[in-house]
Amino acid sequence: MAGLRMEDCDGIFLENDLSAAREETDFGTAVVNITRDADIPPRYFLHKIFSPMTPSMSSYHRVSEKPHNFRLLHKDWGKRVSDVVEGTGILALLTLESQSIDEHHAGRVAKQLKSLLRGPRCELLRWDPEHLLLYFDSAEDYAGLGKLLLDEKLDSCEGFRITAIEPAVLTNPPRCYVEIKAPNPQGTLTQRTLIPFISLFSGAFTHVSVHETELPPSNPGTIQSIPINWCRTHVRPATHESRAVAAMEVMSSKPWRLEKLPEEIAKEVDFDTNLYVHSEMNLPLWGILTGVPMSGVRLMLLVKDAANFESMEQFYCNITGVAPLRQKLCNGSIRYSTFSLSPRAEFTLVSYAGVIPETKEDIALHFQIRNTNKAIGAQKLSEDHWQLRDPEGNVVVLFTTMK
Repeated sequence: MAGLRMEDCDGIFLENDLSAAREETDFGTAVVNITRDADIPPRYFLHKIFSPMTPSMSSYHRVSEKPHNFRLLHKDWGKRVSDVVEGTGILALLTLESQSIDEHHAGRVAKQLKSLLRGPRCELLRWDPEHLLLYFDSAEDYAGLGKLLLDEKLDSCEGFRITAIEPAVLTNPPRCYVEIKAPNPQGTLTQRTLIPFISLFSGAFTHVSVHETELPPSNPGTIQSIPINWCRTHVRPATHESRAVAAMEVMSSKPWRLEKLPEEIAKEVDFDTNLYVHSEMNLPLWGILTGVPMSGVRLMLLVKDAANFESMEQFYCNITGVAPLRQKLCNGSIRYSTFSLSPRAEFTLVSYAGVIPETKEDIALHFQIRNTNKAIGAQKLSEDHWQLRDPEGNVVVLFTTMK
């Protein structure tokens, strides 16, 4: 998985008429991204420990471990040496110890690594003063570099010590997206279930991601569920109406079914949205809205208890750094707080009096943060991912990209 390259963090929305959809769709990105735990290679690093018997009072353990995810590098990260190699290879992010490197020395370090590896293709793609980004054709070649670190053969590469090797991706993720976890081998099935209707309006849909785990399916009777509400897709009118109609046709057949709000709520809601639920898979509720000025996405979370609305709003204000647009309808029995995240995407908290959201397992909201202080007190999953819960117990993952 060499990386997902997009110029727009909101993905690719198709702008021509429906007949041109197939030509416009970027099938190279598979429309919906999927990450498989089985495809994530180990992280190799030097773990510093207190060691009073050494002059420096410290020593290193050489460790390999399975990371939570790929290390996220912004698509514009680093100084380029060569273009990103598209394909099924592995990007390796190398961290150097306490020294600043320049392009000349970065090239010399890469040359020495190639000599040590003796055969596998190893290409220097980018660098910054503390890191190198290398491309390997296969996970086996990447593992060969990891073995060199564990065997103490990377302590002096042209005078530079390599302290960590991590699998990485170049990406430009949105500020918020929904991650759907699926046990192996159901991740691909989940991805293929979403593609038929998403590909009608998007060539690369970044607001939903599938994560295939190596764990067995969850037991609904013992695992706490997560009530994520729905992704609503805004489809532009006129020539774009045909896309909405085609998407609704896809979702009008089993195992999808139309889901309706209670009549007393539906008559007060001032938008025409068709909502669909998958009867066999653990997916969010999906909605398709027509007749809006431009295509986009609204990620909506239904608040279970209206008494929690203010605390939920404050929680997501702190995470997003955005002041929401508030709206109350029907004497306060309907409440919205909408956080504008980008020209194409928004996140909305919703409260409908008397409506209890369906619980969904293994679905989490991911938010990109610029200030890692927002992650204080959260469980650290990796170098750039942290997990916490909102006031109603929903799982929220915070992440950063290296820029």
